[in-house]
Amino acid sequence: MKELSPIYIYRAQWRATLRFVQHDLEKGMKHNQFSVFMILGVPIITTIASLVLCCVIVLRAESKGQQVDPLPIEDPLLASLAILSGALITAFTLLASWRNSVSAKTQGSTDYAAERWLLDTSSAHLLAGAYSSIIASVMVMLFKALNLLNMSWITVVGTSLEIGISSHVVMSLLIALPSLYAAYVQLNDVDPILNGHNDI
Repeated sequence: MKELSPIYIYRAQWRATLRFVQHDLEKGMKHNQFSVFMILGVPIITTIASLVLCCVIVLRAESKGQQVDPLPIEDPLLASLAILSGALITAFTLLASWRNSVSAKTQGSTDYAAERWLLDTSSAHLLAGAYSSIIASVMVMLFKALNLLNMSWITVVGTSLEIGISSHVVMSLLIALPSLYAAYVQLNDVDPILNGHNDI
């Protein structure tokens, strides 16, 4: 049953931040620091910033004798996460079909190794984003129920975690899109005028 663990999805996303090396894939591979920052750094920074902001809002409200929900974002956030998770899973389905057709066309040829790498890393990011989206949705519903206890620290912690995990969803999608575009350009021989990677 260990294959049901989400750790494999996030491990795949971590490995998807590696830079592609045409030869000797097991040695000399380094992580793309920008991608690592986006999937790890941004969510952590966003969580901490949200925590500080929520604490300031709650402390200011309590000093005035008020009971305030620091960031009443649960409903729009839940709707956004539902849309994002559906979109990410749909995108993965289409990407898997595209990857299958590429494999059939290339039949294991190393000539298209870079393109397959781009598709595989994009898949990892999309699935990790979809999983995080579902986790964030569950957390929104859980903390929304716990907010009925009117305990400030629950509101602060819940809002911070919701925003932090949601930022991971967005970052995963933002990382996947350039890789998808690069794969599209390389596999379909896009006209140089319409090719964003071409300097003409």
